[in-house]
Amino acid sequence: MPRASRIPAILISQKPPSRLPSNAPRLWNAKERIKTNVGLKQRDMEKLKESPHIQYEKSLERSNNEATYKRWLKLRYAEPMEGKDQWWKNESSMVLQYMENHPQLCKVSEDVQIFISENPQLTAHQISYLLRNPARYFSIPKNVPFEDRKQIYFPDPKDAVILLRTKHLGPRYAAFFVPLHFNKLDMRDYLKSVYNVDILHIRSTIIQAKVKQIPTMSKVGRGYWARPASRKKMTVLLAKPFVYPEEIKDLSEWDHEHYWDTQIAREKEYKKQADTTKPNEDFRAAMKSQAKAVVRNLKTSREWTPTWKELASNQRAMQGAVTAIPPKKSASSLPLPPPERATTGESIRSLPE
Repeated sequence: MPRASRIPAILISQKPPSRLPSNAPRLWNAKERIKTNVGLKQRDMEKLKESPHIQYEKSLERSNNEATYKRWLKLRYAEPMEGKDQWWKNESSMVLQYMENHPQLCKVSEDVQIFISENPQLTAHQISYLLRNPARYFSIPKNVPFEDRKQIYFPDPKDAVILLRTKHLGPRYAAFFVPLHFNKLDMRDYLKSVYNVDILHIRSTIIQAKVKQIPTMSKVGRGYWARPASRKKMTVLLAKPFVYPEEIKDLSEWDHEHYWDTQIAREKEYKKQADTTKPNEDFRAAMKSQAKAVVRNLKTSREWTPTWKELASNQRAMQGAVTAIPPKKSASSLPLPPPERATTGESIRSLPE
């Protein structure tokens, strides 16, 4: 975050979401972003290995169609005499005619057909890869010729020219923090082309940073010492006096509060994980408050009562009703067995004669 003595920069915390699908071409024709790149499906790729003349003969046997016969004649006329496997190395017009009348290659989108016709130096492997997935093929820079690319310049975020508020200097002086590769000619052209400001003199100095201890997450040791990158400062003498713009007081547009809240929370989390030998003050305070609450409740209540409820089965078990052994019964108290009943034969013998 810039200091209060500088103009705050625009902080980009998140990358803006892309409105284009992930399979869209990235380099080739990036200005228009053609989304109509259509290749061949797996079934068409398998049929592509067969001879197109045999396929036309089969279709003519099924139905005598004049349009199919004309397409076959155009295909045969555009087919190269030698090297039929490398049909894309013919003239551009012939390649387009060949692809338009081919039973499978006609399904390829027009932009892919034009690209193949304009690049006869492609190999068989590249042609197969291009027909299977054109978007993935165009996403690789080396697959696209340099003259067909849309050159887009993405500057490094570190290459920024920062204006410093130097109130101790006169109104004709202005100081800037610039990248290390920035020279005096670049500074003069930058101020002239962007702000239309003429300068008379430039003084350039490189400020070497102090040695700094870099902490680590390791529990052993205190980190290592290193020197951060140096900074380059340029002080220019202006042809006309310069009035500094007013300092911006409302920094909500640059997420000032959110930025510093995140930094403070990150620093606290880092110290909590790094300082394992030191006591945790937050944990101590929480335990102390809980202990005071328990003591306060004991002093206010006369008698401590449990908060749980006992079930009837648990009460019987505690009283011994469940685990008690029943007493043994004596022999006199045992019941007499029932009298034996005579069988049918004995009853017949006991009868008088």
